[in-house]
Amino acid sequence: MKVVNFCKIIIPLRFPFFRRKQAFLMGSLKKKILIRILVFGLVCTGIDNISPAKTPAINFKIDRLEDTMLQEVAEGDFRIMVAGAPLDRLTGAEFTALREQELKLQNKKNRDAESERKLNALLIAMARIADEPTLIYLHELFESYPERRNDVAEAISWYAKENQRRDADWRILVRSLNIIEGDQAKTVMRALTRFRRRSNKAQWIRQAILVGLEQDLAGQQIADRLLTHWTGQEFKPESDSANSIMQQWQDWFASKYPD
Repeated sequence: MKVVNFCKIIIPLRFPFFRRKQAFLMGSLKKKILIRILVFGLVCTGIDNISPAKTPAINFKIDRLEDTMLQEVAEGDFRIMVAGAPLDRLTGAEFTALREQELKLQNKKNRDAESERKLNALLIAMARIADEPTLIYLHELFESYPERRNDVAEAISWYAKENQRRDADWRILVRSLNIIEGDQAKTVMRALTRFRRRSNKAQWIRQAILVGLEQDLAGQQIADRLLTHWTGQEFKPESDSANSIMQQWQDWFASKYPD
């Protein structure tokens, strides 16, 4: 009787199956590795695309005034707070302390970006509740420190927005068009549209156009409203180009003031 070698039968039958199973497992492993690499890449990309955290809110104590802080109660909303409540109007003692605080920040050697932010915030907070001596002081800063005129103009814009519109402040704001830029330019131009007084001088109309040309679409719309307020002239965008409205103002100015 012939002995059947089952190994010769079984092994050939099992070996292809083993190879298929091994290939399947290797394929699954490769897929898992690829998926993990893909997920890791997405996570890293997501981290790169995350916007940086907003600049921390400003919050610091005012020297020589008990329980008094300069506080950013909302983004860009700077207030002088006394015992947790916003101060409505400056008095002589408070103005003196705030002016000394401002001078302390101003005279700080090697001012960093945070000190500059505090200085700008303090001027805005002071202007919002300014009395006559405070306004005089702001005007003196504008005349004495050309490098700070943009901050002072922004502060005076807040006073004009929340209090009264004075001719002396209008002149400061118009002059600031020579140096103002960015978001501060938006603030100044918005303030100027609130004044009944209008500029009919070519140099200031030209400067408003130049400021508008440097702005983003939102800023150009503000510049357009200011120029319409001053001149009575109105334009409508002729194309999708962000500069189209300001280009029309340029063309109008060249025709109106050829010299």
